[in-house]
Amino acid sequence: MRSQFQSGYHAQQGVLLLEVLVSLLIFSLAILGMVAALTTSMRTSTAVENKNRAALLANELAAIMQVNHTVSLPSATLTAWQNQLNSASSAGQTNSGLNGLPNASSTVAVSGTTNATITITWIEPKSKGTTNPVTDSYTTQVVVLP
Repeated sequence: MRSQFQSGYHAQQGVLLLEVLVSLLIFSLAILGMVAALTTSMRTSTAVENKNRAALLANELAAIMQVNHTVSLPSATLTAWQNQLNSASSAGQTNSGLNGLPNASSTVAVSGTTNATITITWIEPKSKGTTNPVTDSYTTQVVVLP
């Protein structure tokens, strides 16, 4: 009886170590998955924040057009708005409290006396130096009624 116990014991040696290694592998894969999900979440959050900022900046220009009852704004007003659009750092914060977008450009296409299309385009900061930078844009149309 004793010899059967000892031979069964020797066959079981190392099984606990193997179980620990397999559980560590599963745990490390789960941690890597969580890190990847967190990275994707942060990237998406930044993109949504930039899209929201573009909408607010376009809305600000549309509001200026509505207040002035014209889509043809003076060049000084458009220049001030574009400077605000390009002030992407907290040091460049404007009086409205709204920072600009990274590497932004804009076009304001006026058609007639009552219609304008505001387009804001920017490059995501992390992709600026890459061969295929991620470009995003926001477009809105403004109609000013007389």
